[in-house]
Amino acid sequence: MPKAFFRRELLTNPAAIALYLSLFKLLLHLFANGQFGYHRDELYYMACGQHLDFGYVDHPPLIALLARVWIGVIGNSLFSIRFLPAVAGAIVVYFTGLITRELGGRTYAAIIACLSVMIAPVILSTDNLFTTNVFDQLFWVMGIYLIVKILKYDKPKGWIWVGLIIGLGLLNKHSVVFLIFGLGVGLLLTSQRRYFRNKYFWIGTGVTILIFAPNLIWQIKHGWPTIEFLREAEINRPTGGSLFDFVKQITFSFHPLTLPIWAAGFYFLLLSKDGKRYRLLAVLFITLLIFFSIQRSKDYYLAPVFPMLWASGAVMLERLIRKRKLILLRSAIIGILLVGGIALAPLSIPILSFDKTVEYCEYARGGLHPVYSDMLGWENMVETVARVYNNLPEDEKRVCGIMTQNYGQAAAINFFGAKYDLPGAISPHNSYWLWGPGDYTGEIMITTGISPEGLSQGFESHRVAEVVVNDYVMWYETNQPVIIWKNPRMPLAAMWPYLKLYY
Repeated sequence: MPKAFFRRELLTNPAAIALYLSLFKLLLHLFANGQFGYHRDELYYMACGQHLDFGYVDHPPLIALLARVWIGVIGNSLFSIRFLPAVAGAIVVYFTGLITRELGGRTYAAIIACLSVMIAPVILSTDNLFTTNVFDQLFWVMGIYLIVKILKYDKPKGWIWVGLIIGLGLLNKHSVVFLIFGLGVGLLLTSQRRYFRNKYFWIGTGVTILIFAPNLIWQIKHGWPTIEFLREAEINRPTGGSLFDFVKQITFSFHPLTLPIWAAGFYFLLLSKDGKRYRLLAVLFITLLIFFSIQRSKDYYLAPVFPMLWASGAVMLERLIRKRKLILLRSAIIGILLVGGIALAPLSIPILSFDKTVEYCEYARGGLHPVYSDMLGWENMVETVARVYNNLPEDEKRVCGIMTQNYGQAAAINFFGAKYDLPGAISPHNSYWLWGPGDYTGEIMITTGISPEGLSQGFESHRVAEVVVNDYVMWYETNQPVIIWKNPRMPLAAMWPYLKLYY
């Protein structure tokens, strides 16, 4: 083989293409991740990092540990905390290219699969924020890549590594249990059930249990708070919706232009001769699609399985184009994906200025995306609370506590509060409830987000001092009263068990 040809192949093979596109995605997020402000969940996870434990009401411990270590080393600027998600999102693109290669794809298939990941709106927005979701996608795609290699080469020792990835994934987000569930159904309903008799499969299972054990023990010790949280979330979830409605929702969330690709990928895995050995991945997808539809789950729950569909669909598309010699279509598809991705990108990732983003979102979807709204107004809310607090007499300020309705408000006050000489905030919401009322007696409390009726049974008097107003935040964060409560009927510690809000 001529040396020049070897070098060209080295630079254009699927892994190389995936690397180039993953680096581009990384640069895109590094450009955009300093825009707008901190997301409510980012503020919350940073607060959890100040209360390190083996578990939290609404998530496992890994994200809090990452926050504590990363902030301790790099700092807590927007750019620094969003650097890790940007890297994780880029790695997802790279592993998508590797899956494409293992499924038999060449250069063109790698381009199509990786581009599909890069333009999907729900993945774009997720990869721009320091939350559990971006790392969830990473653990899933790594696990699926290892499963593809096990199925392709029949090397069951790989189940040990799958067990390691799934265990770490469970320490990041409990939704990895759905990967286990879908994988189990896929193994049962396909010829791959033979792996149930393989010792390496059970060694991998043991590795998963061992890694997840600290969080499991924490759950038992605290009375299974996550199950209580999920039960309350189920009660408050909207009713209605069908499988068709859910498919329609994910079609837009993962970009309509990628629908033919992931649909072809599902066909490849389920029905094609070349995809026969990977049939359990098709069963995994359809199992989760039906389950999440019945549960009326959020669209991003399915994000971790789409890279494998785009990879397999791109392989099928590449073979069709090569077989039919559709040279013009080959370039046209890339162009269409690029143009379509650019058109929807500002709706999911802040690559435009604030004013331009607001204008673009108003025109395209009738208002800001909720992800943007949750990145706005936090310091404005803290300033409003600070005005109320700093107008108190000095003797009242010394005993005054601050309580909020939800974890986003409490985390924002605790993050920005030092700038305004505010004491720490508490909240009855999720993990903040577990952390308790601290040293506050309740003698004087300032609350935000809590209605005048909310604590009326616990205090003899209250006064609405200010109202938090912001046109761009979530509807439940604007027009919220800031109230001064006095003369408690019982100590705050005695009230605390009755204030718990898990949802």
